[in-house]
Amino acid sequence: MHTTPNNSTSVFGCRMSIYPICNNYSKIILGCLDKVDRSKVWSATEMLSTVYRGKQSHVLDCARAVFLYTCKECNPTVGRFAFTKEYIDANSANDCFLNADDNLCNAAPVAANAARGDLNVMTQFSFYALGTADYTEHSNFIISIAEKRGLKPEQFYYTTTLDGNADEIFAFLDEALTYAQKNLPSFVLEAAIAFKDNKRRK
Repeated sequence: MHTTPNNSTSVFGCRMSIYPICNNYSKIILGCLDKVDRSKVWSATEMLSTVYRGKQSHVLDCARAVFLYTCKECNPTVGRFAFTKEYIDANSANDCFLNADDNLCNAAPVAANAARGDLNVMTQFSFYALGTADYTEHSNFIISIAEKRGLKPEQFYYTTTLDGNADEIFAFLDEALTYAQKNLPSFVLEAAIAFKDNKRRK
């Protein structure tokens, strides 16, 4: 079990980029980002990516919402995500909404207005355990989480591919990242999630 340094608290974060492969991609990206309820996370968007920081549940809620909103608007769509944690002064915790309640702001709106979470996706992820000598053990444990969830992980040159739908992938990410936060001083998990439905074109 990892302990937090004195006078500091950990903040979960995600940097994501969304790539709708459509002619009007810029309008789609900005529109889908705007649909997301960000009231329980710190957020910032620049030219190539968006960052969400706060409690893990709310950060993942926002990232999933952007992805599923975009999948509804454009086929195909690719999302790239980098998850990590950082340490900030404990007095700054309110800036990242760490005291927010656990009710997810985007779950109901996404269910009503976005692509369905059971859409099939192609996924690759890479996990980097930092600040520990046992990085291989932790990486293998993350892969074992995917195996137990029936996602059929296959390792391929610095990455692992998964077979599952969007909801299954985000559930796996939640469990893997919960483990990483509890057991590692630092880590990075990178994931690429791609949606393409050959039966549906926009």
